[in-house]
Amino acid sequence: MHPGYAFRDCRAQRRSDLQPEHRGTRARRTLMPLAAFAALARHIIWGAWSGNRGRLALTVLAIALGVALACAVHLINHSAAAEFTAAVRGLTGAADLNVRGPRSGFDEMLYPRLARRPEVAAVSPVLEIDAKLVQPAGVLRIQGIDPLRALELQPGLLGEAQAHLIDLLAPNTVMLSLAAAQALGAAAGDVLRAQSGLSSVELRVIAVLPLNDATRQPLALMDIASAQWAFDRLGVLTRLDVRLRPGAELGRTVAAINAELPPGVVASKSDVAAEQGLALSRAYRVNLNMLALVSLFTGAVLVYSTQALSMLRRRTHFALLRALGLPARMLGALLAVETGVLGVIGTILGLLLGIVTAGIAIAHLGGDLGAGFFAGVVARLHIDPVGLTAIAACGIVASVLGGLAPAMEAAAAAPAPALRSGAEQRIHVYRPHWLPAAALAALAGVLGTLPAVDGLPLFGYASLACLLLAALMFMPAYARLALSDVPLPQRPASRLALQQLRGAPRYASISLAAILAAMSLTVAMLIMIASFRQSLDTWLHAVLPADLYARGGRAASAWIDPGTQERMRAVDGVDRIAFSRFDSIVLDPRRPPVTLIARDLDPQRPEALQWVSPQRLPQDGSAPIWVSEAARELFALDIGKRVEIPLSGETVTATVAGIWRDYVRQGGAVLMPRAEYLRAGGDARANEAWIWLRPGMDPSRAAETLRATLGLGPELELREPRSLRESSLARFDRTFAVTYLLEVVAVVIGLFGISVGASAQALARRRELSMLHHVGMSRRQIGRSLAIEGGVVGALGAFAGLVVGGAMSIILVHVINRQSFHWSMEIHVPWIPLAALAAALSVCAALTAGVSVRRALGEDIVVAVKEDW
Repeated sequence: MHPGYAFRDCRAQRRSDLQPEHRGTRARRTLMPLAAFAALARHIIWGAWSGNRGRLALTVLAIALGVALACAVHLINHSAAAEFTAAVRGLTGAADLNVRGPRSGFDEMLYPRLARRPEVAAVSPVLEIDAKLVQPAGVLRIQGIDPLRALELQPGLLGEAQAHLIDLLAPNTVMLSLAAAQALGAAAGDVLRAQSGLSSVELRVIAVLPLNDATRQPLALMDIASAQWAFDRLGVLTRLDVRLRPGAELGRTVAAINAELPPGVVASKSDVAAEQGLALSRAYRVNLNMLALVSLFTGAVLVYSTQALSMLRRRTHFALLRALGLPARMLGALLAVETGVLGVIGTILGLLLGIVTAGIAIAHLGGDLGAGFFAGVVARLHIDPVGLTAIAACGIVASVLGGLAPAMEAAAAAPAPALRSGAEQRIHVYRPHWLPAAALAALAGVLGTLPAVDGLPLFGYASLACLLLAALMFMPAYARLALSDVPLPQRPASRLALQQLRGAPRYASISLAAILAAMSLTVAMLIMIASFRQSLDTWLHAVLPADLYARGGRAASAWIDPGTQERMRAVDGVDRIAFSRFDSIVLDPRRPPVTLIARDLDPQRPEALQWVSPQRLPQDGSAPIWVSEAARELFALDIGKRVEIPLSGETVTATVAGIWRDYVRQGGAVLMPRAEYLRAGGDARANEAWIWLRPGMDPSRAAETLRATLGLGPELELREPRSLRESSLARFDRTFAVTYLLEVVAVVIGLFGISVGASAQALARRRELSMLHHVGMSRRQIGRSLAIEGGVVGALGAFAGLVVGGAMSIILVHVINRQSFHWSMEIHVPWIPLAALAAALSVCAALTAGVSVRRALGEDIVVAVKEDW
């Protein structure tokens, strides 16, 4: 059907609606307008797309990239959280509540006391041990259980391996989960060599457990008595899984049990452990999701840029349709449908690409993308229909909103002026938005001062959005002011380019929008990551003051016993040693445990800390403690506040003497003198040692001397501070690998915007460029003029992106990062990468604009000139 017939049908239908005989035929009155609308949509959309397939393909790809990134990040986070929750619930089985204490454990006599309570039906004692494996190398989580008791709460835990239940009661025997067996390359009958302290223990594998939610993760089951003996944890438990009798009220029972537990041991509902584990990674996961949605917003800005230029180019076509009788409302609806179709296509492609990307990322980087929040969790891809539907809706809505303003403007244009040649450059040449832009900028500043909502920096992200929208609204005025101050050059091509930009700043401001959105996001993330990395490097230099560092291993089963500590102090070449003991304690049952660090130090001059506050030692004789920034904010601790520290089933009254910066323990850390820790009954074992050597002693030679004197090999890990810093920074780079991907996507979308804008502008100005060629300018001269225009627009966009991105980075560093992770950092600007990025965008803009003239002048020049009627 020709569009003209559709207009005629539409107008005829409107007349027929006024006739009395048609008032009752509602179906007919509805069917014809819909059919006409569909015919118009098909002809207008297909006509626009058939001649601009490359530009529209880039627009669809930009939408797809934004949706794919949001989809992939969400699925990775959802899959990791689902696997972590399933693993915790699988291990606790049918338990109604759990009793947990510090990482070092609690007195096993709590087990019979709890089992004798009238409301308790069954109790399963557990000893959790992260064991260092010497051969094969690695870390294995061992669950020491009472097999008979455990089967009451987890009847499907052993499966076919239940035939080996009696064998599990033998000393030093383990059952491996399928994931652990595959990771270690072990099978039934193999022997694993684990480390206990600085000694080794041989563990015989008697069976591989069947696949279920609990055993999907790498772990081993061991008889609890054998585990206590093998790893020197006699009389200690770490968890009690409790099932209540029918009719027992869960909340009341938990409160009654907590009233009888010693300090530092807490009873909670069985799902609290999973919730607290996920809480530690929630800010990280939400931040990734929000940054991915920002890239989707960048794609929406590209849609705006593309559709605005496309509709400016087709302005006379729309005016002709209006003159033929097409209502403005229907034209606006048709153009909105055109943008919506682009969004639907891009969203579908993005969802498919995001699902594939998520599967690949989980397989190679794990469920936490290398961040370490779900260490040891083997994640599978879990499809989240609700989340994917929300992301799809965001993609489509973002696309429609991006094209809505150009569609409304095109539909509202008066037909007669729009039919004249050059109307697309004269109409709406300058429309100031000073007041809305200033209001949004002020709102961004106010939102940036508001606190987090339930631990999430929601107002911080709203501040980013307001700042970016304010900058986008300011672009027309910015383009006009910047171009008016540039002196006219003498060269004809340069002079023509600048006069064109001055005469039609509308084109420049539209192209600037896509460049600004991509450039500002990239600049903000570059500055944020550079600031974090430089602050981390400075912090590492402060907290690693010794010449050599020793530890039994990163697993809890490896430690340095008191006898070895004394022998290490006597080694030739050692000046002094500071030993540290790590544990986890519960300061607030509603929050995850914090890390307790007991270190040999002088309270008057505690070293190896980066202070963020002055120090003030207590004068009342209480033990001094120094808390990290995260602990201060999470538990409302400040200098001079008294804190009850649970140690060995008792409480120690301590006073906060200072606040220090810590980039490792997001849940908070408390440092106390090791002498106070031992005085309160703490364990005399040490997890690590800081070794200062005598002047002139080489660290490598000192490490050899230590090993030879102690008679130890790989059981004792010795590293120099430089190696520790390098490994920490490498881990940082792995953690932020996904944000580097966000930067790449933003840059790619920005380049798409430059390409789309240049080609659309060249096509929109085809008559003008053909006339210039007709009166004597060569294609090369016209291309050079367009290249200069593109370079100027690219440079203006890059400069604006640097300024706006710098402001956004302040919000990222001092608001979003602080409210998410509760630590501070200083701003560090990576000038060289930023300058290179700005130069690259400007050059790409110039090259793309210069190349686009080939297509604009590729058709018959005479025909193009005749179009100027």
